[in-house]
Amino acid sequence: MGKQSSTLRLNGSRLWAGFRASWRRLLAIHVLVTALVSIVLAPATAILLSLAVRLSGDVALSDQDILFFVLTPAGFISFVVLASVFGIIVFLEYAALMTGPLA
Repeated sequence: MGKQSSTLRLNGSRLWAGFRASWRRLLAIHVLVTALVSIVLAPATAILLSLAVRLSGDVALSDQDILFFVLTPAGFISFVVLASVFGIIVFLEYAALMTGPLA
């Protein structure tokens, strides 16, 4: 029990030291990626979403209309594209945060 406790304490202190050494870089990366998403990818997503609604032929879509639209070929393709863009947004920040301290 004593050896395990000292190992946990040692790992915790190394983790804290690593965080203290790189928190500024991580914060800068987070701010830059958030700005990139806000400036570039969020408007692109809004444009794709409005295009998908236009493809449905309606001005707005209710819950059931969204389901029926996604079940059509054009709706399914729109859904896949929008899901891909959302995935890119999420994984871009994770990838930047994971590789940032290594640079």
